[in-house]
Amino acid sequence: MDTMDDKSVHQFMATFITKDSRFAIPSTPYAINGSTDGLALNSLIKTLIAETFDDQQSDLNLEDTEFDFIINNKLLRVSVQEFVENEETLSVENELQIEFFAKWCPPKPHNSLLHDDWVSCVDCHHNWIISGCYDNSVHIWDLNSDGSHKIAIPAHLAPIKAVKWIVNESNDSSNDHMFVTTSHDELAIVWKWNSQSNQVEYLFSCRGHSRSVDCVDVNNDLIATGSYDQMLKIWSLADPKHELKDSEPSTSAQKKSKKNDGSERGDKNRIPVITLSGHKEAITGCVWMNKLSETSIANISTCSMDNTIRIWDIEVAENKQTLTSNKAFLAISYSSFNTCLITGSCDRHIRLWDPRTSSGSLVSRVYTSHQAWVSAIDWSKTNEYHFISGSYDNIVKQWDIRSANAPLFDLIGHEDKVLCVNWSSDKYMISGSADNHLKIFSNLDNKIIKS
Repeated sequence: MDTMDDKSVHQFMATFITKDSRFAIPSTPYAINGSTDGLALNSLIKTLIAETFDDQQSDLNLEDTEFDFIINNKLLRVSVQEFVENEETLSVENELQIEFFAKWCPPKPHNSLLHDDWVSCVDCHHNWIISGCYDNSVHIWDLNSDGSHKIAIPAHLAPIKAVKWIVNESNDSSNDHMFVTTSHDELAIVWKWNSQSNQVEYLFSCRGHSRSVDCVDVNNDLIATGSYDQMLKIWSLADPKHELKDSEPSTSAQKKSKKNDGSERGDKNRIPVITLSGHKEAITGCVWMNKLSETSIANISTCSMDNTIRIWDIEVAENKQTLTSNKAFLAISYSSFNTCLITGSCDRHIRLWDPRTSSGSLVSRVYTSHQAWVSAIDWSKTNEYHFISGSYDNIVKQWDIRSANAPLFDLIGHEDKVLCVNWSSDKYMISGSADNHLKIFSNLDNKIIKS
């Protein structure tokens, strides 16, 4: 690597700040050389902390602590001078404010749960994992008992494409847990599982799609599904007005499914509350963008193989915004912390979108490290800066949005393409693959420091 000529190296004044009170130091400006990088700053911060806390430094375990540094809301990955020269809003005359924090510990392999076929989808709530498989089955696992298998449900007549727990916060301590599954068989089905008796009950089917239902998301008592038929449909959990009457004709795509014992089931069917059209190719992902309440109507975002993201206003049942790329989208996730979207595409790139931007590009940053299609993506539910991605390159990656040049960590272990990821738990990251395994990675060593 080229080094800077001594005459071109500048001196900077810098103030160091942290949100972690364990490492707080005086806000005194310090002179640092422009060639200083993260490694050198790490040594400096440790020295300053040791001087500040004196006899208490042994309690801080500084020997095993490494720090990361943020300038201008970006992680420092080069020398200070290189960083400043690449930032349009900074100059060598600026006094820098550098935020530091303890580095995120690498996730550790925790468990690997074997299925009989490809693991296509996964969701987690508290200590319960639900996974969908290409052998038409859905599985429930107990995280608290080291991943013990609770039940296998022959839920559909074709491969499972999406699963989602239906979370009722007012009844969160109950043993009854509802969830929804979708499939190549053109159905979404709502179920209830009792964790005490370990019995599952079929509730009703959502009928209306004419091709594979590939994605699902839940907001209070509304379910959103996206399909290869290019349609977004909204279903009501609570409103019986939308039940399909026995006298109404059903299409060939709406044949009755069967009970778990193979006998015919007298299906309770629901029809959609809203059907939204606009995409020209398959919808591959859908996500509610805010919580539904008595005073607000939630928007929903969809991504598609037609290279577009559409944001829908559910109140008026219209497409309110369209975001365009040059490649097909395969996955989408929304963060309630920063109100941004992230997407995975066929061009191997991950994009961070800010739909609120009124000028310039809506793509805030592009993250490139995967070597194949980015098939799955999910925000952390406890950290506004972190997300994970899965790819056909067999790798799961953990990212910090402030570092576009490289991921924080590669989570390896899968032997075939990654089809799904989930970071709903504050303790575990979960991924499913065409190698028939559900991998669980632990991030228990990390403590979230909130501002």
